[in-house]
Amino acid sequence: MRPRPMAAVVELLLAIAIIAAGLRILSVAFVLGSAPWLLLAGLVSFRLRGPGWRAAGLARPASVPWTIVIGVLVGLGYQAAGTCIVEPLIARLTSGELPDVSQFRNVIGNEALLVFWLTLSWTLAAVVEELAYRGWILTRCVEIGGESRGT
Repeated sequence: MRPRPMAAVVELLLAIAIIAAGLRILSVAFVLGSAPWLLLAGLVSFRLRGPGWRAAGLARPASVPWTIVIGVLVGLGYQAAGTCIVEPLIARLTSGELPDVSQFRNVIGNEALLVFWLTLSWTLAAVVEELAYRGWILTRCVEIGGESRGT
C-alpha cells in the first residue's frame, strides 16, 4: 500500500465526526454508541484502499487456547482491580460515593438478561472498539506520520 496521508486525514476527520456524533446525538442510530459506526467506516476503508486487517496486526495467534487463558486472566484481574481498588479510590478522592448502578436492578435474578447485556457490552468493547480504534484509526495515524523503526 502506498501511503496517502491526505486520504488518511480525511478518514481521521470522519472518525472524529462519528465519535462526536455518538457523544452528542441521542438517537436510535447511536443507541450502541459510535463504535459500530466506526467499525463500519473502517471496514469500508480497508476494503477500498487497504492495507487489510492483517497489516493492522489482526492475525491468528500462535496458540488460540493460550491466548484465551491469558485474555480471561487479564480480564478478571482488570475487573477486580477496577472494582476493588480504582472505583473506591476515585470515590474517596471525589464525592465519597460509589457510582449509582440502580438502573441495572432489572438484571438481578434475570440470568438471560445478564448474559444478553454482558455479551453485547463485551462484544462492543472487546471486538468492535479494538478493530475500529486500533485496527483502523491507528493505522491511519501511522499513514499520516510515517512508520517508525518500531512498527
